[in-house]
Amino acid sequence: MSAAEREREYAVHAARKEERVRQLLDERELAHLFRGMERCPIACGYRAHAVIRVEHTGAEAQLLGVDPLRGKVPLAESLWVLPEAAREQVRCIAGVLERTDSLPLITAFELLLEHGSERTHLSLAVPRSVGATLEPLCRQILDETPELLGIAVPSQRLDLGEPYLRHRLRGTTVLAHHRAFFQSNLRLVPRLVEEIQSGLDAPGSIVDLYCGVGLHSILAATPAAGIAGADTNRWAIESAWRNAKLHGLAGARYHRLSAQEFAVEHRFRSPAVVVFVNPSRGGCEPGVPEAVARWQPERICLISCSLDSHLRDLRSFLRKGYRPLGVRSFDMFPFSPFVESVSFLEPA
Repeated sequence: MSAAEREREYAVHAARKEERVRQLLDERELAHLFRGMERCPIACGYRAHAVIRVEHTGAEAQLLGVDPLRGKVPLAESLWVLPEAAREQVRCIAGVLERTDSLPLITAFELLLEHGSERTHLSLAVPRSVGATLEPLCRQILDETPELLGIAVPSQRLDLGEPYLRHRLRGTTVLAHHRAFFQSNLRLVPRLVEEIQSGLDAPGSIVDLYCGVGLHSILAATPAAGIAGADTNRWAIESAWRNAKLHGLAGARYHRLSAQEFAVEHRFRSPAVVVFVNPSRGGCEPGVPEAVARWQPERICLISCSLDSHLRDLRSFLRKGYRPLGVRSFDMFPFSPFVESVSFLEPA
C-alpha cells in the first residue's frame, strides 16, 4: 500500500471513529460536551515503539513487524509507522542479528524511541531456557548503533548502557525506565500533554492515580507542591521518584500501590487541589471514583484510552456531585478502535 493510499484509508477510519465517539456521547446525553477528536499525522511515522518478531522455520529465520492495517508483515513493510531515524536503527539492528549465530536464540526485539530526540533503547526476548549469554552480541549492537542508549535481555537479567529514556515534553525532561509504560504516539503526546496542562493553574496539592512515571503530576507541579502518586509497576514508580528528584520536587511521594489500595485503604487525608485519574483500558477499579470524590478536589482530570470505560467512570463522578467541563479525544492509536480521551470535572 502506498503512502497516499494509507492517508486516504486513515481519513476514512478517523472520520468513522470520531462519529462513533459522538454517538456514544449522544447515547449518554453528553454530546454537548464533545470538543472534537484530534487526528494523528501519519505521513512521516508516528510511533515511538516497535516490536519485531523472529519466526524460526527449521534453519531459516524471518523478521516480522506489525502493520496496523494488515497485521503481521515482513519487517520492511512495517517500518512506515516509525520516523525515519528509528527505521534506520531497526535496519541496523536487524542486520547485526542476521549476521550473528545468536539469531536462533532470539524470539523478538523491541525498540523504544525517546520523545524529542533520536535516541532509542533495545530489548531482546530470549527463552529463559537459553543458557548462553547474549552479552557479547549486545555489546556489538551498542558499538554499531550510535543512537542506542542501552540494551536489555530481561530473561537473562542483562541491562547494558542506560536503562532510562529521557523524554522531552514542554521543555521538560521526563525519565522513563524501559520497562515502564510511556505513551508511544510521537505526534499526539505533546498535544495531549498540552491539553491536560492547559486545564490547570499551578496546583499546590496533586494526587496522581495510575501515575506511571509521574508525567502529568511532574509537569503540573510547582516546586513547593505536594504530590501523592500510586501505580503498581515497579519501574514506573522508580521512574517517578527519579523525576521528582530531577526536578527538585521535595514534596512528591510515589507509592507502589494499586489506585484502589491507595484511594480506599491508604485514605489520603491532605486537601487535594487536583486529582489525575489515568487508568488502563479497563477503567477505574471499584471504589476509586467514590474515594476521589470524598477528597473534594477542586478539579479532577480523567484520562482514558477506552471511551467506554471513560464514560462509565465519568458517570461515576457525576453521581458523586462532579460535573464535566468537556470531553476532548486524541487518536493515539490510528486504525484501531481505541481513542484517548480527556475530561476535566469540577464540583457541581
